[in-house]
Amino acid sequence: MLKIMTLGDSLTWGVVNDNTNHEESGGYRTVLEDSLLSNGFTNPEDFDFVGTRDDTDNRRSGPDSLIDQDHQGHRGWTIDELLNGRDDDVAAGNIDDWLVSEDPDLVLLMAGTNDVLTNSISVAEAINNLESLINKITDSGAQVLVGSIPPVDETSNNVGDGESAKVIELNEAIANLVTNLNSDQVQFIDINSQLDLNDVSSDGIHLSLEAYSKIATIWHNALLPFLDPDTFDPETSASRETPVSIEAEDFDNLVEFAEGLATLPLTENSQIITDISVIELPVDLQNPTPITGTATTEFTLPDGNYDVVIGYFDENDGVGTLQVSVGDTDLPEFDLDQDLGSGVIRTQNFVRRTVSTGVEISNGDQITITGTSGFGSGGELVRIDYIEFIPVNDSPILNASSVEDFTDIEEEPISNQGNLVSEILATAITDIDTDAVEGIAVTEVDNTNGSWEYSTDGGSNWTGFDSPSATEARLLAADADTRIRFVPDENYNDEVSISFRAWDRTKGLVGQTADTTTNGGSSAFSEETAAATITVNPSNDAPVLAANDVEDFNDIDEDPISNEGNLVSEILATAITDIDTDAVEGIAVTEVDNTNGSWEYSTDSGSNWTAFGTLSVTVARLLAADADTRIRFVPNENYSGEASVSFRAWDQSEGVAGDTADTTTNGGSSAFSEDIAESTITVNTANDAPVLVDDDVEDFTDIEEDPISNEGNLVSEILSTAITDIDTDAVGGIAVTEVDNTNGSWEYSTDSGSNWTAFGTLSVTAARLLAADADTRIRFVPNENYSGEASVSFRAWDQSEGVAGDTADTSTNGGSSAFSEDIAESTITVNPVNDAPVANDDTASTEENTAIDIFVLSNDINLEGEQLTLTIEIEPINGTAIVNDNGTPADPSDDFITYNPSADFNDTDSFSYTISDGIETDTATVTVEITEVEPTQPTEPTEPTQPTQPTEPTQPSGQPPLIQNSDNIFTVQESSTQTQILFTLTLSENNNVKEVGYFTVDDIQGNIGDIAPDDPNYLQAALNEGQVLFSVLDPNTNPSSATQTRQLNLAEGTFVRFYQLEGSTTDTIQLGQTTLTDVSLEVNSSTNVETLNFGDISLTVESTTETAPKGTTFQGSTQGEILDFRDQDSLLANFTVTSSAAFNNSVGLYTVQNEQGTVIDPLTNQLINPGEAGYAEAAIRIGQNLLEASRDETGSVQLGGAIYAPFIIADGTTEQFLSNNPNNQGEGEEAPLAYFAYLGANPDGVDHVRLLGDNLFGFEDLFSGGDQDYNDIILDINIV
Repeated sequence: MLKIMTLGDSLTWGVVNDNTNHEESGGYRTVLEDSLLSNGFTNPEDFDFVGTRDDTDNRRSGPDSLIDQDHQGHRGWTIDELLNGRDDDVAAGNIDDWLVSEDPDLVLLMAGTNDVLTNSISVAEAINNLESLINKITDSGAQVLVGSIPPVDETSNNVGDGESAKVIELNEAIANLVTNLNSDQVQFIDINSQLDLNDVSSDGIHLSLEAYSKIATIWHNALLPFLDPDTFDPETSASRETPVSIEAEDFDNLVEFAEGLATLPLTENSQIITDISVIELPVDLQNPTPITGTATTEFTLPDGNYDVVIGYFDENDGVGTLQVSVGDTDLPEFDLDQDLGSGVIRTQNFVRRTVSTGVEISNGDQITITGTSGFGSGGELVRIDYIEFIPVNDSPILNASSVEDFTDIEEEPISNQGNLVSEILATAITDIDTDAVEGIAVTEVDNTNGSWEYSTDGGSNWTGFDSPSATEARLLAADADTRIRFVPDENYNDEVSISFRAWDRTKGLVGQTADTTTNGGSSAFSEETAAATITVNPSNDAPVLAANDVEDFNDIDEDPISNEGNLVSEILATAITDIDTDAVEGIAVTEVDNTNGSWEYSTDSGSNWTAFGTLSVTVARLLAADADTRIRFVPNENYSGEASVSFRAWDQSEGVAGDTADTTTNGGSSAFSEDIAESTITVNTANDAPVLVDDDVEDFTDIEEDPISNEGNLVSEILSTAITDIDTDAVGGIAVTEVDNTNGSWEYSTDSGSNWTAFGTLSVTAARLLAADADTRIRFVPNENYSGEASVSFRAWDQSEGVAGDTADTSTNGGSSAFSEDIAESTITVNPVNDAPVANDDTASTEENTAIDIFVLSNDINLEGEQLTLTIEIEPINGTAIVNDNGTPADPSDDFITYNPSADFNDTDSFSYTISDGIETDTATVTVEITEVEPTQPTEPTEPTQPTQPTEPTQPSGQPPLIQNSDNIFTVQESSTQTQILFTLTLSENNNVKEVGYFTVDDIQGNIGDIAPDDPNYLQAALNEGQVLFSVLDPNTNPSSATQTRQLNLAEGTFVRFYQLEGSTTDTIQLGQTTLTDVSLEVNSSTNVETLNFGDISLTVESTTETAPKGTTFQGSTQGEILDFRDQDSLLANFTVTSSAAFNNSVGLYTVQNEQGTVIDPLTNQLINPGEAGYAEAAIRIGQNLLEASRDETGSVQLGGAIYAPFIIADGTTEQFLSNNPNNQGEGEEAPLAYFAYLGANPDGVDHVRLLGDNLFGFEDLFSGGDQDYNDIILDINIV
């Protein structure tokens, strides 16, 4: 422990101002104690202030914050009174008493101000008393630090004129005294040079608190070697600006002061000086020329800036000058001009003079002292004692870019030790002062969202910065114990900073404040400021769940066909609050009620669902509240009622969506809310589709051919017991999906037969709804003479939706729909009845005397088809009529009548005949016109000629259906028997895929509207109207042997032109994807067209009475590579797949809702158009359950009642596509791609399906069209 006595006057006591009730602040002692404690020294373990004066005196010795108030400060005392005592003072005694009672180790002595203010005390007397006082202290064994006294202000009434100069004189004498004492126990501490008049209070004598703080800093630095001498290192401790003296004897060219001159009155402080080295400047009394003498030495201190002070003896009554030079730089010259008056000769006074300040000196510079004598009699002797170099501080330099930020901390840290100041500074400070130490002066802290604190004891104790500023900056050392930390407010996270200047600790004390507005230069503070930032990372705050704000699930109907459930986010709505701004939401499902169904979740927007199973608070299912995570309830069949789930809020700060977690730790900083909420779903009672048993359906009551009256049957009679429905209140009915009107008309009545309405054309999407009640009937009205069967097809209808008499779409059926899944058929039998034959009158003509055969049966009618017998009913008057059996008596169908007119008769004759079918008869008249013949020689009558055999009815003449007019413009030729034109590919020698098509024009000139063939826009207009006949593949690479034919129905008189495309398709041109290139309208053909020749492609053209293949309605139109079986409820299609591809492709069909390709997503029941998100996945899911075939495969599939579009999976199956690439992305290198007839649905947007003929399709399997050979898969569909 170091016992420290603070010895002096009121400035040691700590008086601030005599004009304000002698306020005692403890002065420098308060700040000094605080700084020592802040730097790790403890009281009384490390230091103890001692003195007889303490807080038991009548006046306080300091504030409450000053822990140790012992001191030896005596107000108003002079040095002599400290030495010998003062009787009237309340604190009796003197230095001798105090040294005995207090036994100090170290005395901080600052005294003499009262000596200055006392006119009767000279500087010399004060110095003599001071020397005695110092000797008494050192004799006791104590160390003493002697401080110079602060300035006084002569503008105050308390300070007399000249007393400021007396302070200067006294301080110089104090410094000289300490130098002359040359004792290891005594050190001079320059306090005055660190103060100015701004530090003096208004009473002119005492000091401000700021000034006391400066003095405390000076004392603090001076104390460090004594407090911890083992660890004190001047290289790393704060500089005390210790002056370095070069003694006179170290100079060259000096004249030793001879002993012989000692008899002269050379005195200093009344002592004979005999051992002082001098620069003597003798003068020849007869020669007035000035004489110059010099002394030199070498500067051996480190490079730097120094104040230069010289100590010398100035001879009385001499004249001359003295100048100091540093290297080549001359410092200001000054006069030797002491004048003590006449009669006093060779008397000298010691002078300490500051020659210059802030002189830049380098190691090795020559120091030269030059003395020059003046004019006149006598010479000047300049006696040099020493020259002193006081290091001038260089402010540190702060590189803001090298400052390190604070180590990140978490929001609401449990423990926060901050960072060492040295860690923040790192290498950011440079200082040319070799002994400089580091620290910072904190000028600003941001306490808006927390508190910045510092510690000087390694983090054991922390102090808030409060509000530092440039004028009150907090000083902190960059040592092993000084740390800074930020304590954030609750829930705060962000960045926050402090600003500071570098501090070299040459001024101010650790933990205290200082004014840094004076910075740079020689100050203790860097000119530059820097900032260090700390990042407070967010830490979790448990979400808060408001159960009242939780939304219930959307109601669903019993037995839902599709149930997408709800997004987790929809259930949560606004129920979660979380003070973490970046918090995300989710739930931890702790319980589900699976009593009447199954709760399921999906993390991929409903593509896949997983049952929750059994959960608890320790095994809760984690689900994110995002755009993909859904929950649904799948009720047991026919269940209606409520079911619920329970959950906690989950902020996703821990755990993984889809996994389970233990939620028993909740609230606080956990990921789970403390509260549990419940969300309920209501399963509404829903319809159950009726069940139709086809075998239990009754047929219609038979009717006769050509009925006079036909009331049909009640719908209820047809249904009989064929419908079952678990809905107890269900009513019956049917949805008629198809009627066979080929041989009559099906009709219905809703008013017991009073009025009848034709069914017309129906389908599964436009089915007629009829109730099974007492008024609704169905009948068949057969065509005249028709007998046979006719039928209706229908689904059961429970009347839960739709209106009787209207139509409805029954493609959604079963489940909870109003329609049965099954379709049944009911048949009516029209029994035949005999139809009487019809005999039609005939006419004939012949010449007189010439017989004629008349085939009267040729225009008679027998609907039943039986053979008719022919008899003459009324004979002719003017001739004979004989039935001729034509040589086939067993076959009356070829019988005819031979009429032979009477001889030479010419005029009109007639007869009648009767035909009979064995049941009914009819009679007709034959009128014969006999023309006159010029008379000739009579000849023998000849035998009647044998009639010729009747011919079969004529077949189509084979007349070509097209006529070429001119310029490759064709007309559809009129033909009473023509119904279709058949095009057949007969020659293909092309190396590349080509497309042949046609378009109609308005006239024989080939105009399209107002666009003529020579118009530059003609081709584009033509192709915009183009219809594809078929694409023609390279025959060398075509794997299919199918004949390529197309059958068209073109109206008679239509004007047609043909075209050939290469390198593009009609689809891509019409969709604007490709331009018109390689288009030809040239066709070689004869006038009566039987062949169309396009060069390396030839087609035959012929008429046919065959019906066009089913499904081809849209084929040839834009993106028309589809099959339309909407008018066929059910049919069997055989398919053949051939391939030449390297890939293992799959090909198939899927249903579309219209010719534009719209599909119903089987997972969501939403309509999706080609090109919209999810189209490919929806289409392939449909096709996966309909038709999927691989290369070189044949088979059959049941189709009907819909439009079907083809697809190809390139190098994969539908299952691989749905598993690996349902979004249909990429270029096929990583996962299979799907291509469709609709270009917008293809990932590359190009054509991958070509029409090769009726129901014949070619596919390309490479991305972007690849080699465009369209032979990778050939799909041939044939309807049975």
